[in-house]
Amino acid sequence: MENFLKKTHQKKNRNNFLGNIVAIVTPMKQDGNIDKVSLKKIIEYHIREKTNSIVIFGTTGEFSKITRKEYLETIFSAVEYSDNKIPIIVGNNSISTEEAILTNKLVQCSKISGCLINSPISQTILSQEELYIHFKKIAESSEDSQILLYNVPSRTKQNLSPSTISRLSEIDNIIGIKETSPDLKRMLKIKEVVNEDFIILSGNDLNFFDFMLAGADGVISVVANIAANLVFEICYSIRLGKIRKAKKIYSNLKPLIIKLSYSINPIPIKFACHKIGLIRSNYSRIEFRKDKKFKKFQKSLENFLLNFF
Repeated sequence: MENFLKKTHQKKNRNNFLGNIVAIVTPMKQDGNIDKVSLKKIIEYHIREKTNSIVIFGTTGEFSKITRKEYLETIFSAVEYSDNKIPIIVGNNSISTEEAILTNKLVQCSKISGCLINSPISQTILSQEELYIHFKKIAESSEDSQILLYNVPSRTKQNLSPSTISRLSEIDNIIGIKETSPDLKRMLKIKEVVNEDFIILSGNDLNFFDFMLAGADGVISVVANIAANLVFEICYSIRLGKIRKAKKIYSNLKPLIIKLSYSINPIPIKFACHKIGLIRSNYSRIEFRKDKKFKKFQKSLENFLLNFF
């Protein structure tokens, strides 16, 4: 069965940004250092399970806790391990326009397929014009870079309006958006106002089935870290019009998605990756309370995984 590579575009080839895309965890050793052995294992798993592309250093990848040196070294390692068998998309989660431009330039020589870029992280709400200028400057500074907008107001406090997304879709190398809002009407409005070849990806595992039925092009998924084959089957089945099959698989997957949303991302998914043997440690630099309630959740998730797989 072939990968999810069935869409024609007027500009550059966008196939790397369609269908089942995973936002991978950043594996770490128990001492907190990046675990390159586990990273290689993760990438090989997704090649084997027909994941279409990998996002490294998205929110799930703990980008906010990674040093610049670790960021660049891990990206180069990921590209090496991918061996041209799976595209690598890099999260550029810079806090300012200038930093985002610099980061984009630094990663371009690594042979990545594109960047996922969020709005500036600010304590104040920026105007839509300021947001437009932010992304426009980044795109113009790196014209060879394929850019996905990342709309995540829960973290950045900024929310791109459909009209601003429409304006940005006119820029040649801004090729799509990861939309985290669960609002289906908003997604349909975006689809209505953007260019025909502009890619819309769900950034929410709980809603991606409905989004894709309504015309979204795929998902950047967290649950795909451990259930890549199921996310692939759902996306591929929808693409082929086998909706009943896709719905059945999604219905079976949904309880796991809900289970993984218990605590702050990526704590639950890292625990799950460790329990199924994909990474050697579930160490995370994200601070969270390891109280009795959380330990009870871990045991519950462990039992769930034993029954699920």
